[in-house]
Amino acid sequence: MKQPAFFKTGPALAVDAVKAGIETANEIADEYEQSGLSMSTFIVAGKAAGEAAIDVGAKKFRLHGVAKKVSSGAENVNAQSALSAKLSGLEKAQQNGVITRQLPDGRVRYYTKEVLARTEGSTRGASFVTEHNPKTGNLRQWMESYNHSGQVNRVHPKSVNGQTVNSQHYPPTSTNFHQLRGS
Repeated sequence: MKQPAFFKTGPALAVDAVKAGIETANEIADEYEQSGLSMSTFIVAGKAAGEAAIDVGAKKFRLHGVAKKVSSGAENVNAQSALSAKLSGLEKAQQNGVITRQLPDGRVRYYTKEVLARTEGSTRGASFVTEHNPKTGNLRQWMESYNHSGQVNRVHPKSVNGQTVNSQHYPPTSTNFHQLRGS
């Protein structure tokens, strides 16, 4: 028996539900994008919008048992912690950065206010740098030390994509040399 054209089977109904959910999510995302919220707030809001959109689509088409979980891309505890640290670091950099530099390849660097060196020497001070690559979503953070002419004379990596980097200074300090030798 041929079914009427308006009658949809389970898979076709599910496709329509997903389309309706995506349409709702896009509408909500546009509203949030125009609101000027920070990136981490926008992502949290986007996740909530996605969950709401799936729920709306499921209710609209009376689908039961539709999965409501929207993946953040961080499914285990370590990945969630790194993602949280990454988004928090970017948000803090955007709020606390006194200098923002747009690099030719699209990366953005945020520099905190320079802190003066505690001891006399070749280093006058340091600044915390956060670099965000909007194309890849990567986030790197490091301390940059400056000589008295304002040129970078030392870098100390701190984190990559929210994961702490336990690394020496570049170029190494005398403390780094002593640590390497075990003395």
